[in-house]
Parts: sequence; structure tokens; C-alpha cells
Amino acid sequence: HAFAQFRQDTRDKVGMGLLLLLVLSFLTWLLLRQIKRVEVSDSQLYFTQFSVDESPDMIMWCDHGGRIRYANRCLGENSQYQARELLQLKFSDLMADSRELWESLQVQMLMLKRQPTNQTLRTELQAQRRQILQSHLRRQDGRSIPVEITLSLIEYCGEVYLCISARDITERKQAE
Repeated sequence: HAFAQFRQDTRDKVGMGLLLLLVLSFLTWLLLRQIKRVEVSDSQLYFTQFSVDESPDMIMWCDHGGRIRYANRCLGENSQYQARELLQLKFSDLMADSRELWESLQVQMLMLKRQPTNQTLRTELQAQRRQILQSHLRRQDGRSIPVEITLSLIEYCGEVYLCISARDITERKQAE
């Protein structure tokens, strides 16, 4: 009888150990799968960031107050500002004759921020959301270069930003 009890206890313990091992193996598999997903997501995020950082076009993002929140390497090179200096500037500090344009864009950005669920407003602004125009980039040395800028209003996490992509059109202007 003691041997039978020992055998039953041993089976129960081995069974519990195997069950615990199975649960731990499954949890490890889930963890490794999640780590792989995060690695893929991080890789895509880093690639996207690298692409924007190294773009041959000048790129900046501005908040609803016009303050530059991001500037890529090309904008720094063309404007002759260091990255940290650019983040202290506003859109209107870099783009000559942009005050009227900025005021119009700021109204649109504030309207989207204040009325995020207004579908009529959203539809109207969606049609105007992307604009292409010419301006001049003010460099740190006081000179300016002609640029074609593409302006896009974007929303992210409840905030509205202006995404600006600019291209030096000096050669095109000289050819005209």
C-alpha cells in the first residue's frame, strides 16, 4: 500500500511538473513571438525615421503654434542652422513672406484641434490639406534660397501638425 501511494504521489508530481513545463513553454513561446513583433516594428520605425532624416528634401514638422518640432538633416544643411537651433525656431522664421500663409494654416489647425469630430469641417479641410507653393528659405547667414514647399496638415494622437517638405529650386529659377 505504501508503494502504491508513493507511485501515485510520484505520478501526480511528475504530471504537475510536466503541466508546469508545458505552461512555461507556451508562455516563453508567446514572449518570444511578441519580442519578434516588437523587433519588426522597431526595425520599420527606425527605417522610416532614417528615410526622413536622410531625405534629399528639406522636411520639418510644426505644431499648431508654428514651432518646429522636427527638422531633418537636409534642412539643417540648407538653412545653415544646427538641429537644436532649428527646434527653437518657428515656421515663419525660416520661410520668407510666410506670415499670411502661416496665419491661414494656423486657423485650419486650430479648427481641427477644437472640433475633432466635426465631419463637415474635416471634409472641407481635407480638400485643402495639401498645398504646393513657392517661397524662400531664410538661411542663418541672411541669404535666402527659392524653394518649392509642400504643406500637409496631419493629425497624430489628437494633435494637429503641419508637415512641410521643401525642395531647392534655385536651378529651375535660373533656367527660367
